[in-house]
Amino acid sequence: MSEAGAEKELDRLRKKPANKACANCGSIGQQGHGAAVMKYGIFVCHTCKSAHQSYSHLCKSVSMSYWTLKEVAQLKGGNAAAKKTWMARMPAHGKLKTGSSLDATKAFVNK
Repeated sequence: MSEAGAEKELDRLRKKPANKACANCGSIGQQGHGAAVMKYGIFVCHTCKSAHQSYSHLCKSVSMSYWTLKEVAQLKGGNAAAKKTWMARMPAHGKLKTGSSLDATKAFVNK
């Protein structure tokens, strides 16, 4: 069982407009995506989650993992912060596109 209040705050964060778009490929999850990459504090789609896991990045399920308030706080900046930092420095031709293959997604995550 998650810490009191953690799941409610997590649900609020994942439904923010910026977090509904996968931080890596931009695919839209109407209710927000179901996975978070803790190393970067971002919400991602299933394909991008798999790519991050292949590099041993800790990924947690929004609905099936135990959450602490401290972990949820790591996601506070979310995908908006990632867009302003890591993604802002990436040239347009290097960005991942929605629907990219798992191999392309792994190559992107490995950059």
